[in-house]
Amino acid sequence: MAAEAVTQEVISGWAGLMAVAGVVLSQAWTAYKTNKIDKASGGAQLDMINRLSDQLDKEREATKVANERADRFAQERNDLHQVVGELRGEVRALSSQIKNLTDEVAELKGVPHVQAIAPQV
Repeated sequence: MAAEAVTQEVISGWAGLMAVAGVVLSQAWTAYKTNKIDKASGGAQLDMINRLSDQLDKEREATKVANERADRFAQERNDLHQVVGELRGEVRALSSQIKNLTDEVAELKGVPHVQAIAPQV
């Protein structure tokens, strides 16, 4: 019986050792898989951040180009407003000269101003 008791103890010891080894290996494997998943997730997040950063750079460049175009358009518009203002001033000056010359011609002909500019029918 003593041999049987020793055999039982050895078997129990080995069984316990195998159980502990199984638990340790299971925990190690779980930790390995979790670490691998975290690394993959971290890599995917870095990839996403890099893609978003590239997209942001492209959008900034497009915005810069659009702003430059808008600035050129605004400058051209302002220049045209200035030219239109100058032309209006010239038209007023010419209209005034025409009125003065019409009055002078009418005075030289001895015709009142109203008759001088009335259309001939």
